[in-house]
Amino acid sequence: RESDFFPRSPYLGGAMVGAEIKTKIASSGLNVKSTFTKAEKDGSLSGVIELKQNVRGVDCTGKIDTKSQLNLVFEHGDLIPGLKLKGEGALSGSTSKITADYKHDKVMATASIDTVKSVIGINSVFGFNAFNAGFSSNYTYKGKDGKAVWSSPAFAAQYDGGDYQVGASCKDMGGSLGVAVHKTISKETSVAVSIEQATKNKNTSLDVALGASYKVDKDASLKGKVDSKGVISLLYSQKLKSNTTLKVSGEINSSKLSAANAHKFGLAALMEY
Repeated sequence: RESDFFPRSPYLGGAMVGAEIKTKIASSGLNVKSTFTKAEKDGSLSGVIELKQNVRGVDCTGKIDTKSQLNLVFEHGDLIPGLKLKGEGALSGSTSKITADYKHDKVMATASIDTVKSVIGINSVFGFNAFNAGFSSNYTYKGKDGKAVWSSPAFAAQYDGGDYQVGASCKDMGGSLGVAVHKTISKETSVAVSIEQATKNKNTSLDVALGASYKVDKDASLKGKVDSKGVISLLYSQKLKSNTTLKVSGEINSSKLSAANAHKFGLAALMEY
């Protein structure tokens, strides 16, 4: 996957400057995470406060943002070995979802139901030695005009050769085909390439991306990517202290150098106490 060799900064896509602070209250076991961001485009400020605590074996998480949106998440992983249940909801009614995850040595499966979007999702991965294969699909039980619709299944397979991995994917019944190769050069350096061909309305497009990651030292790393659309992305991560990490990211569209809002910049400070 592309995200395996170039995980995007959470502040890159929106061209934001942000800070994230994590702390734990030892006396109660309550975890608090506060995230604040400022959009470079219009200067707007936003924030999210997340509280998480385990209550009788259930991980309870509450999130509230500056728009007064309150979201609740409950997770329980001790009912059956390998099974985790998760419930998500919002007081505004915008979210209502239940998910069941099952993990075994050679099998991983997930089933979910979203009562707001009227969607049931299923996906599973099977492993055998160095090979992994999986599929995913969605069933909308109340789609447009009240009709039920099955989405086209997606399939993927991967081979792990130790210092290299090769993956292939198929979506929309062959409408989108992809291949990705990841190669570890050394302990500090790895490279990857992904190729995806998509066909829609008899029009075919080919997207190619090249990525690399380099570990500068034990506290710093650099990741970069360039794609066939001429977009160049960089992410630099520096651990300043044992509890503080600084991330700087940028994205340049070389095909639109003079266009407004074509380039993006992100700055994030992550702190734990």
